[in-house]
Amino acid sequence: MEDMPKNIAEEIVVNNFLYSIEGDFNAMSDILAGIETHKISIKNEEKHFNEGIYMKSYTIHKITTLSKDQYNQEKLDNDEENTQYYHNWNMIVEKYNLKEYEIINANFTQVHSDKSMELGSQWEDGRYTRSFIVGKSPDDNSYKIYDFGMM
Repeated sequence: MEDMPKNIAEEIVVNNFLYSIEGDFNAMSDILAGIETHKISIKNEEKHFNEGIYMKSYTIHKITTLSKDQYNQEKLDNDEENTQYYHNWNMIVEKYNLKEYEIINANFTQVHSDKSMELGSQWEDGRYTRSFIVGKSPDDNSYKIYDFGMM
């Protein structure tokens, strides 16, 4: 951690990275919305983890809660490395009827396990930026991750 979470939504995103490298899939299921794609993703990630195909580490360089104005910007800033696009965030909010939500932007470096690198990963070791929609639905009293933006 080079940057610390400043609110509960940012903490949930940081925990998602942590649970992934620890292989704590029960805890991961607690912070991901109970939608079918997340259930499938957790099962697949657990299977790969048990086969030695996982992220060895993540370094969170910067974690930020975007303002409403930033939600609608195509570019967060002029720094090419931190450019992040998040299209259709409002469709996710509407689809899940989120009563509260934040878009959290994380800039991080990931390092794969040796076996993962041998198999050729989609996103190699390196530095990336990704946004997450973290919110509460009418059925949920706690924040959950509803969507993972593009890397």
